[in-house]
Amino acid sequence: MATRYAGDYEFDHGAQYFSAGSERFRAFVKAQAAAGNILAWPDRIEKIGRASARKVERFVSAPRMNSLCKALAGPLETVLKMRISAVEKQADGWYLLDDAGERHGVFDYVVSAMPAPQMVALLPDAFARDGDALSAVRMAGCFSLMLGFEAAPEMPWEAARIAGSPVGWIAVNSNKPRRVTGFSVLIQSSNDWAEAHLEDAPETVEATLLDTASGLAGVDLTQADHKALHRWRYAATPQPLGRPFLLDGEAGLAACGDWCLGSKVEAAFESGAQLADALLEQIAD
Repeated sequence: MATRYAGDYEFDHGAQYFSAGSERFRAFVKAQAAAGNILAWPDRIEKIGRASARKVERFVSAPRMNSLCKALAGPLETVLKMRISAVEKQADGWYLLDDAGERHGVFDYVVSAMPAPQMVALLPDAFARDGDALSAVRMAGCFSLMLGFEAAPEMPWEAARIAGSPVGWIAVNSNKPRRVTGFSVLIQSSNDWAEAHLEDAPETVEATLLDTASGLAGVDLTQADHKALHRWRYAATPQPLGRPFLLDGEAGLAACGDWCLGSKVEAAFESGAQLADALLEQIAD
């Protein structure tokens, strides 16, 4: 649930929307909607090719996709723009080492909520292997192309899902509820195409997505006043872990994320919520 800022433009360049299926997540969404943090969007998704779109109520965080995350993190002490490069266990607990060589700790537990390949690279091998359960997890990439326009083009739809194309999604980002920004369009590649082109030159990827999206929309999107491309290496999970979290209570290590159960916001919520239940029960004991 990420948002990129560029002058007068804002782009939800990660998750585009989410739905709520489980009873627990529906209750959470209802409470956050009452607080004004969640609104319905879009009313309709155009389907192009053999693309499918479930008939479910869809939601976004407002006024930006990252607003809900910021609201939940509000009471917490949060450190941003710090890369943790190592995790070390000492006699008194866990320590984190950042790229600058500074040591942080001591901590009783280390909980990872990062994509599975990054978690495996950071946490101790004995935990990350987990009986080779993680070897079956497969994640896929995606490109997000962000376009800002001083003069709004006439888009044929608010949002569209596309199949059989390098482009998998096109949306008028600035049409989302409570957005007060310049006219912005968000294009996302299909995961299959991204996986085949993850290491291509950014300008080549951008040109392909621009030309393809322009043809699909019947609008020359190449004339955008602002263009930015973001590569997500771990955007979807074709093959999830198949259980909600990993936890080694004796070691004080845990991991959660959408990749445990699927690829969606709800999968991330359920994974984290169920891990929280398990940790609270362990702490109580």
